[in-house]
Amino acid sequence: QMEKRIGSTLEEYVELRDMAEVKATLEEMGSRECFSAVVSKSLEMACDTPKYTETLAKLIAELKKADTLKAAEIQEGYNLFMEFLEDSAIDIPASPKVAAEFVADGLKSGVVTWEFVSKMSAAFWRETGFHVRFLALLFRALKGDADDVDGAKKCWQEGGLTLAGFGVDDEKQFVEANDLHALFPLPKAEAKLSAMLAAKAGDDEIIAWVEGEFQGVDRDLSRCVVRCVLRQFCEELGGAAALQQIASEKLIEPEEKRRLEARQALLKRWLDKECDQSYALFEVQQCAQDMQYPPGFLSRMLATLYDLEVVEESAVKDWLAPPDNRHPFLAAAKKKFNTTENVTAKRNAQKFMEWLETEGD
Repeated sequence: QMEKRIGSTLEEYVELRDMAEVKATLEEMGSRECFSAVVSKSLEMACDTPKYTETLAKLIAELKKADTLKAAEIQEGYNLFMEFLEDSAIDIPASPKVAAEFVADGLKSGVVTWEFVSKMSAAFWRETGFHVRFLALLFRALKGDADDVDGAKKCWQEGGLTLAGFGVDDEKQFVEANDLHALFPLPKAEAKLSAMLAAKAGDDEIIAWVEGEFQGVDRDLSRCVVRCVLRQFCEELGGAAALQQIASEKLIEPEEKRRLEARQALLKRWLDKECDQSYALFEVQQCAQDMQYPPGFLSRMLATLYDLEVVEESAVKDWLAPPDNRHPFLAAAKKKFNTTENVTAKRNAQKFMEWLETEGD
């Protein structure tokens, strides 16, 4: 009976838009047992009649803002409906698209989080691969009819997830298949940058391509540049096997410095801010880790980049120990490495850090 009453109340709401009546009805029920049905039935109604999607999504946001609906009730309501979304698409083909639009409104208004959406998709759809299709629909919904790429990108980045973390095995294929290059420029950028570096293109040519191709270079793209330069640098030196054989006690190897110096302008181009320098250093850490830490490699890279004025001392320190009170993206980047990996990186950076302290003294 309570669920039927909720259904009737929602039907009245989409016609009259009387928020006070919805709140009064819920308050009169005396029990919160079926409050999650407000969400599940809103989703059901939206899929049956897509024109109500935005109206009902905004209703959920208002009810949460007024504390009429609790976060746990909202999540339970989503789960009740989403568990059978893939099956419902057989009878109502448009239901995944409508549900994605509903979720997109919820993400924008703070009704749900990316973490919740990720867990929900993993629980219900990961085995069949439907989670990838839904994620693509969700990105299209975030952009909307106005093609708001910046808004969609901001919403995604604030969630702190990665495509891999969401269960996308092949990021490049996912981006290409769903025409999401504007949202995720890195696969395209990485492929082009790698090709240009392998072809010995000059820094000016590469910089011109990047700045002509992308509207603004964010820290992820600047970190991608560092990744591509390091990859080419290591290949030119013979790869991990050759670097593992270097038994030098020097902090700066002349040949390594010469090669990095040849890309100094490119490396420095978008690393004016110390926080962006710190962020890029996680790519240096990843490079060293991928090669199982050739002896002295990480300290030499830090020392050489410091000597070439690509990174500053404070940037190196913030990379090792991201500050708590600023630049939360640094802490998020560090958490993508587990504790053992970060301890290993710190140990391998110790020689350079000791030299920095000595230089300071």
